[in-house]
Amino acid sequence: MKRRTWLGAAGLAGFVQPGGHAQAPAGPKALFRDPIYDGAADPTIVWNPIEKAWWIFYTNRRATAVGIGVSWCHGTDIGIASSDDNGRTWRYRGITEGLKFEHGTNTFWAPEILWHDRVCHMYFSYVRGVPNDWSGERHIVHATSRNLWDWKVDRVLQLSSDYVIDACVERMPAGQWRMWYKDERNHSHTYAADSRDLSNWEPVGPVITDVGHEGPNVFHWRGSWWMITDHWKGLGVYKSTDAEHWTRGPNILDDQPFGHHADVLAQGDRAFIFYFTHPESNGPRTYLYGAELELKDGWIVCDRHRPSLDLKPADTVKIVLTGDSTVNDEGGWGTGFAARFGPEVFVVNLAKNGRSSKSFRDEGLWMPIASSRADYVLIQFGHNDVPGKGADRETDPETTYRANLARYVDEVRAAGAVPVLVTSIVRRNLTADGKVKPDSLVPYVAAVRKLAAEKNVALIDLYQLTLEQCNSLGPAACGELGARLADGKIDNTHLGPKGKETIGAMAAKELVGLFPALTKLGRA
Repeated sequence: MKRRTWLGAAGLAGFVQPGGHAQAPAGPKALFRDPIYDGAADPTIVWNPIEKAWWIFYTNRRATAVGIGVSWCHGTDIGIASSDDNGRTWRYRGITEGLKFEHGTNTFWAPEILWHDRVCHMYFSYVRGVPNDWSGERHIVHATSRNLWDWKVDRVLQLSSDYVIDACVERMPAGQWRMWYKDERNHSHTYAADSRDLSNWEPVGPVITDVGHEGPNVFHWRGSWWMITDHWKGLGVYKSTDAEHWTRGPNILDDQPFGHHADVLAQGDRAFIFYFTHPESNGPRTYLYGAELELKDGWIVCDRHRPSLDLKPADTVKIVLTGDSTVNDEGGWGTGFAARFGPEVFVVNLAKNGRSSKSFRDEGLWMPIASSRADYVLIQFGHNDVPGKGADRETDPETTYRANLARYVDEVRAAGAVPVLVTSIVRRNLTADGKVKPDSLVPYVAAVRKLAAEKNVALIDLYQLTLEQCNSLGPAACGELGARLADGKIDNTHLGPKGKETIGAMAAKELVGLFPALTKLGRA
């Protein structure tokens, strides 16, 4: 969090209340300005595999709010901006939800965000309340999300002091995760901590101690490790061969207006820096900027006046699952399916309990799927379309059920994605000789098979696969696939841990068989 960047040695003496417009020398056009408080700072950029867009999370300083002292730097949220044109233009999307783990109005600064194994981890700096000076403890807090919108706080980290901010996290060559951060209790130097699980951290001591600074940012690029720090008069640059021992080089962005608190996105031989400035030399407004980095004589250089950004989309495949409770993560095969792919495949499970091919659309649940920018959409209904489920859900297999699925297929194709029809998994109700009983699902399964052939749609016949699975396992082993009810009985429709794993693996194997390009993205 850049808290002293424009105050300098004069402290608050030269402060112009929000709305002051003393201008610094002209520079490039801002990449983004926060439309609520005009105080975007401390950016971090991350790929959103759900929207297939670049997102920036930032400290949402209240630069236009008149208050006492530096209260406008406190009481801040984490703002969000997104770009769907490779970083050229950005749109405000709101604030990050779920971080408020204490009552009252508190302060959230300097987000650091990374994906690992389909979970997104955020480390943000936290100050209790809204101080009007620089007093008060600050801590780094860990939170997680699976969609970048909904966050859950894990814990407040115990680090080298109770005055720590500005986390940056990368994986070290030895395999552990390392966090670099500013320790204000210890001369505002960069300290570090290590973790094996991204949740529990052990301090390892000081790393950069040559000058007071903040906002350390570490990345690997062009065969070297790099650290960018903010010493309030531009950005310091450090280089390392092992991410342990650092050598300082020439500064960057050290002309007015100074660059502050940077994040760097490395993409192959190219790297892009995101930072903020105070464009009004004695005012609190802060704008976000972006520029491309270059190497010259072995060191990073940056020309802030280079043309606009042109980021590459992250190399991910997005698969959306839609259907009922036999597909979703609670009682269906979705988790087992996702587990069969590596991190390059992002599985979004939008299946909902109790829905049929009719009610899923009627309740507006299909709308986000049609505009999801998916690569593949898997569609499995049937369990709640059968007779006895009520007029709001029932369909006829030869008419309304077929029409609903056909419309889904057409809309997926119109959106540029690949539709995949999936037949319902069997209900594991057995005959006296231990075989699956044919039931009301059979005509709906037949309708899906027929529609797939007629419209040339890829088909995963999970009904046939789960029928063969259960018939070969026998009653006892087949029962082990089901969820266990509160009374201890086995649920013969929904899946327990073993069923989720094995049937999800079946679906993944079938999809890879249909689309061999996915083979390299699967797990062994």
